[in-house]
Amino acid sequence: MRWVALLLLLINIGLFWWLSSSGQDNVRPVQEGKLPRVAEIKLIDEWVNGQAEPREDEASSRLIVDATEYAEGSSDALMPPGSGQAGPESAAACYGIGWFNEQAEALAYRNEMLVRFPSLRFGGVQERSEELEPFHWVIIPPLPSRDEAMALYRELVNKGIEAYVVPSGENENAISLGLFRSRVSAERILSERQAENIDATLVKFPRNRISYALVFEGVPQPELQGQGLPPAKSDAELQLIEFSDCEGVATAKKNP
Repeated sequence: MRWVALLLLLINIGLFWWLSSSGQDNVRPVQEGKLPRVAEIKLIDEWVNGQAEPREDEASSRLIVDATEYAEGSSDALMPPGSGQAGPESAAACYGIGWFNEQAEALAYRNEMLVRFPSLRFGGVQERSEELEPFHWVIIPPLPSRDEAMALYRELVNKGIEAYVVPSGENENAISLGLFRSRVSAERILSERQAENIDATLVKFPRNRISYALVFEGVPQPELQGQGLPPAKSDAELQLIEFSDCEGVATAKKNP
């Protein structure tokens, strides 16, 4: 019995030694308070399962295949702009009704049209900026500060000269002596002020006109083409407008 007990003890010691020596190779030491990096965890996991680390070219090809499968199998796959096929709505026809001087006026007319023609499909409001002939502006060039501009303004007003201080913009702190449609009138005032030893000059005052058109999807109804457009409550002379591009709010192809 003693020999049997001794033999069992030796077997247990040998088994314990073998398990301890084989398990140490699968453990990577980690410093206390420091987590292993993701790459280290992945490499340890592949080594334990008997898989060799993939080569760089194999890893790259795997990424390409995975990305292709995702793009083919998921409707949420990202695609570069312009790579998708244009749908039928991208080339849809549209037309406009305008031009209105005020946006509120255009929207009021839209409400009337939708009541009279319920099948209309409103697409938005097109804004157009039209450059107009500039006015002629007689001014004293901008002064260094607002205080100096106000002091000169009071001096001019005390002399009975109509003037005001430009509050902002490119000519901030200038003194306006008159804004004229006629260049002849502007030059006459300029001569008078220069005769009074006022350092005035003549500049152009740029201006533009903003107008608005209603945009509707599809093609104009036969009633609009044959009988004409219902008149607006304002003095706006309305007409059908053809657009070259109906994606979003279009750009006018032909202006009135």
